Amino acid sequence: MKTIKLTRTEALDLVDALIDLVGAEKLAPAIFAALPFDKATELTVNRNAVKLSKDETAALVKAVVPLIPGGTLKAKIAAVLKAARPCFATVERYKEVTAYVVARLKAYAAGDAIPPAPASDGFLRFYGRVNLWCAAGEAELRKDVSLCASLGVGYHIEMAGWRSGDTVYDSAAKLAKTITMYDKLVEWCKAARIPLFVSITNWNVTQTKYGNTGRPYASIVPTAKKLAEAVLACGGQDLVYVQPVAETNTKDAAATGFEKWCGALFAGWKLVYNGGSRPSKPAYGWPHFAYHPNTVADGGKAGGISVSDNGTIIKQLSLDGTLEGPGDPAKIAAWFAKCKAAGAIGAGYYAFKREKHDPDAIRACGASGGNSSAQVVSGSDDVDLSKAVWHGPDGRGAVVCETVSNLTMDGKQFRYEPSKGTDAWQPHTGAKNVNQYACFFVKRGGVWTGGKFDWSTYSRKTRGVENIRAGYTGGVIPKAGEEVRFCLMDLNGKRRTNAPGVIWK
Repeated sequence: MKTIKLTRTEALDLVDALIDLVGAEKLAPAIFAALPFDKATELTVNRNAVKLSKDETAALVKAVVPLIPGGTLKAKIAAVLKAARPCFATVERYKEVTAYVVARLKAYAAGDAIPPAPASDGFLRFYGRVNLWCAAGEAELRKDVSLCASLGVGYHIEMAGWRSGDTVYDSAAKLAKTITMYDKLVEWCKAARIPLFVSITNWNVTQTKYGNTGRPYASIVPTAKKLAEAVLACGGQDLVYVQPVAETNTKDAAATGFEKWCGALFAGWKLVYNGGSRPSKPAYGWPHFAYHPNTVADGGKAGGISVSDNGTIIKQLSLDGTLEGPGDPAKIAAWFAKCKAAGAIGAGYYAFKREKHDPDAIRACGASGGNSSAQVVSGSDDVDLSKAVWHGPDGRGAVVCETVSNLTMDGKQFRYEPSKGTDAWQPHTGAKNVNQYACFFVKRGGVWTGGKFDWSTYSRKTRGVENIRAGYTGGVIPKAGEEVRFCLMDLNGKRRTNAPGVIWK
């Protein structure tokens, strides 16, 4: 079938029509879940046409179709056609494009079952490398927001930062960098329709712990007001939760004065009060309050947003007992459940000094707690496969030089994001430009056993598991609940990616 290309105007009009039909609050998360972050951002934020691979197109259609009104595919197609008619200048052009779209939809529907869009349990969920969200760089922040967007998890920041020498109070350049980064962050969150919790300042700036220099709160108010004005200018009233001061000393007139000033500035916004760190209700007539438990035994207060902003609880929720380490998925999920049971309206995992992207912790913050189709093994994202039993091509000598990230498995297929370098692996063979083996391993008798179960290319982001279930790789078939490792390897068996793990379903 001849491919039909849309003009930019037609494409943008169709996107607007689809938003009106489905709703931005449902459509945007589905797009971010289906596509790589850069492409999803181009579509939703920058409103630019992007070139999608066959797999990406299929993933996008499968994510969007369940959101379209109608109990059957026929009813869904009818709803789309009706909404699309005003997007084309002539009836002839409308018929040409819609005939092509209908044919493609039927083709996709005949394939794999369409998975549901990311679900929400109505409980506010936040993750954030709150103090180093800006200082640690854009790349890690983009990874965070991309995964949060696919799970319906909001993001949480201390806007001023904390690391010594890297706060907005240290130089005009730091302030400018922070405002620039915030502008990007809020646009990403708005596009993905996930909430953003912005704590503008923290009263602990007056203290010297955690490497902070310590300074009177009054001395930072002029800069704090510039931050607040930047938040207001960037918008997002419907999604942004604004906490002017975290852990406010209610006897500090400068801090309470700034709170009241923000109350007037952000009238009508989702203002959050955190006076004394553990309030039981809002103040100043604001709609929300945040509560900081001392330990994981405390789920917070009814009606509040529980935030793990306390040295003890941060260490309790980490894998290694430090303020810098990765989060412990099981403990995070259990604490979120405790917060929900306590009557809190939401919870936030406060990754205090974490600099690197922490996918396991983010997934644990989601409604599934990391235990649904995205159940990921915590700990190392690689294992030693040099002593593994390889059925098929032998990769025992393969060197780890590339990565796969954001790995999930829903019982039908692996989903993952390969690093760009795998595209250059040689040789490329066949009409489909194959240059990779998709491999899996399961531990049996203390030894990793598995190997190649399918071909792949860099453009692929999914691999079905039917070959594994059929015993394609030496008859090795994982059992439900077993840890399975996934990696990509070049056709020469010389290079491979890391091997992150998931739980087999």
